[in-house]
Amino acid sequence: MATETINAQVILDRLNLTESEITKAKTEPLIDDAITTVENELDVTIGELSGEAGSKSITVDKKYAPVIKDLSAIYLLCTVSGGSATGLTFEVGELKADVLNRAPQLTILEKRVEAALEVLKVIDADVDFRVLSD
Repeated sequence: MATETINAQVILDRLNLTESEITKAKTEPLIDDAITTVENELDVTIGELSGEAGSKSITVDKKYAPVIKDLSAIYLLCTVSGGSATGLTFEVGELKADVLNRAPQLTILEKRVEAALEVLKVIDADVDFRVLSD
């Protein structure tokens, strides 16, 4: 079966963020939380990130990768924006930063996660087979 590797850089790239905006080490626990949520929702075992802090990764079945990446991105958006996930804008003197103006909208990611979980629930559902005899 096809697999895909997920790490902090993949999630940062998904949101057009850099490590100067949030470190990979701070992103990794959010990915683990997303994996756990997907495992609990689908009653499957996927695993957890492994490796050194800042360079951890996990290789997952390709069907789980999009929902894990989108849910990780939602968690990361909430973290970077202080929980609001509406964008982070601040000024210090003449310095102005708009950290999330390049990131996708939260509602888009949320809808993709919900849809993917519903599809995966159907795909991963236990099928009851019965043998019928005449």
